[in-house]
Amino acid sequence: MTETTPEPIVVKPPMTVRGCLWRAGCLVIWLPLILLPIVLLALAVQGEVALWHGSDFPDGHEHPFLQVKLLMDVETRGLNVTRSYIASAQGSDAVCVQTAVNYMLWQGEGEPARYCDCYVRSEDRWALQSTASGECPE
Repeated sequence: MTETTPEPIVVKPPMTVRGCLWRAGCLVIWLPLILLPIVLLALAVQGEVALWHGSDFPDGHEHPFLQVKLLMDVETRGLNVTRSYIASAQGSDAVCVQTAVNYMLWQGEGEPARYCDCYVRSEDRWALQSTASGECPE
């Protein structure tokens, strides 16, 4: 008759706050590192990478949430980074959209620009009321 020895029971320590934070920190670091080659490939193939606002944003096709364009002109080479957000709203029928354009160039020069587009809603459409360079009024 053969005797069998019982398997040892392994008790794992409970998950600590440090363990959870460490895993979340790894995810925060590794996710951008994994996505970076995909974004760079899309930028090289399409010439731009953009995130857009929702459908209720006035002239959303002209005001990207974040847009990075590859500039490959004869005199200018680098990146054009455009961001926009709603700077002020007067109720639900009037908004001003602040847009910032910055350049990261390795050849040539480009001055950053900021401009403000104010819109008024008439029925279900947005109409451009004014455009001004600089900051939007509060």
